[in-house]
Amino acid sequence: MIFSLAVAPNLPSPHPHTSPPSPPPSAILYPLLNPTTNLTRSGRIWRAARQFWDALGLQDKDAMTMTEYRQMHLRISQVLAPGMSPACMEEACLEDWQGDLRGGEQMTFERYVSPPRCNP
Repeated sequence: MIFSLAVAPNLPSPHPHTSPPSPPPSAILYPLLNPTTNLTRSGRIWRAARQFWDALGLQDKDAMTMTEYRQMHLRISQVLAPGMSPACMEEACLEDWQGDLRGGEQMTFERYVSPPRCNP
């Protein structure tokens, strides 16, 4: 995926008093987490997920509750997308929870640390 940062010189902004809309966090993060990228294959995602699992005091055999997932997700969202509204953070959390469950009923350790499936 290639992002163009070209800007036409000396042209007035069509909306001089507004900032361009920010892309949703998923538009930025999912290309980085695509299972074919080096980041996912390197184990960095697994190690980070493991740290969050451990920070919640969970064991490998445990299942993460939605409340625990929400707690961690909102903290991460505040760091990665500080300008995101609380309502958008809640919506993203719910969407990610459902996506990360991958049709399962519980958030097991294996499900949590597995890389997401990305749509090309």
